[in-house]
Amino acid sequence: MEIAFLSSHHPRERSMGLSHIVSWIGQYLARWGHEVSVLYPSYGDAADGLEDRWEGIRAIGVPTHPRAHLPFGAQLDFSFHASRRVPPTVDIIVANNELGGRFAMGVPRRTGTPASHGSPVHVATFHGISARFLEMGRPLRGQGLRTTLGFHADDATIRWFEGGGARRADRCIACSPGVARDLAGFYRVDPGRIRVILNGVEPATPVAPEERERARASLGIPPGAFVLSFLARDPWRKGLDVARATVRLLREQGLPVLLLNAGNADPPSEGVRTLGVVPEERKREVLAASDVFYLPTRYEGLPAVVQEAAALGIPTVTTPEANLDGNGDDPGFVEVPGGDVAAHARALAELYRDPVLRGRLAQRGRELMGKRSFEQQAREYLALFEEALPTRTSR
Repeated sequence: MEIAFLSSHHPRERSMGLSHIVSWIGQYLARWGHEVSVLYPSYGDAADGLEDRWEGIRAIGVPTHPRAHLPFGAQLDFSFHASRRVPPTVDIIVANNELGGRFAMGVPRRTGTPASHGSPVHVATFHGISARFLEMGRPLRGQGLRTTLGFHADDATIRWFEGGGARRADRCIACSPGVARDLAGFYRVDPGRIRVILNGVEPATPVAPEERERARASLGIPPGAFVLSFLARDPWRKGLDVARATVRLLREQGLPVLLLNAGNADPPSEGVRTLGVVPEERKREVLAASDVFYLPTRYEGLPAVVQEAAALGIPTVTTPEANLDGNGDDPGFVEVPGGDVAAHARALAELYRDPVLRGRLAQRGRELMGKRSFEQQAREYLALFEEALPTRTSR
């Protein structure tokens, strides 16, 4: 089977969001004897034909220009050029989120695929819904004519671009049940064409007490501190403002709370230490030093960092918007209403006072979310590809 992935970065850039998932799945598929290509945007003056191999994956750089004056300008430019560079014998095209928008709608008419081979099967994977992101700005609708019209224009563009790609795809993969519901609700995708395949996580050994002490010493954490960690590149969407307010309230109540904020340059404040963007290897140190991973997010498809924390045995406090549903009545994490600072403070205070509860959550979270492997995810992808291939039709 020949499979082409669209990715936002070269597969070796495994710290770059969805590229991390594509990298792992691609490596397993290549290991199992399938021909795997990853097409990624190559900005600047990259020569046409830029290509190399990495871990059995054929990496194809696609010269791309941002075209910032157009909505989804970079994605449209990438789609236009990538559609001409998909290997002509490809069986499956896997497009991630908005990269699969107009690409999925136009590629079969442009690849020059031999008629005997048939059109490639399009699989669109979704790790979040752009229309849901935009929905977070709903309060802006009534603030002036220009703002309201701009909101509706953005909404229409998203539904045409990303929603059109989702409806055009032969199959859609949602990374969580919540994303599956959004695909059907926002973009009117037939639920029968949606498959939920949860993301995997890199295998990791749980943090031992000795490692925890070393990490806390390395980070200069005072004895007795109740340490929360927050890791995010997008601090507003992930709820750093809520985390700050919660820390402030807990400290007013006399709790020795310290929040380690990593992944962004948001300035420090009382009880909040900003570490900036940390390399992948230091992410474990930050989590290892923590008593609780705290993510008061406004929206997620499925937060990989929660799975990473679970793999290390770190309990999590988050919100329903994290889309971690599907774990039954004993989910392995604490879920608190988004934006309710008082409720967040109560939940964290309870964990501060009850180390036994923290331990139970850590164990349960690791069982449910911290042991799902990328190999398992890749096998589920492969099963979907094999199921979809016999049903493909010429377009």
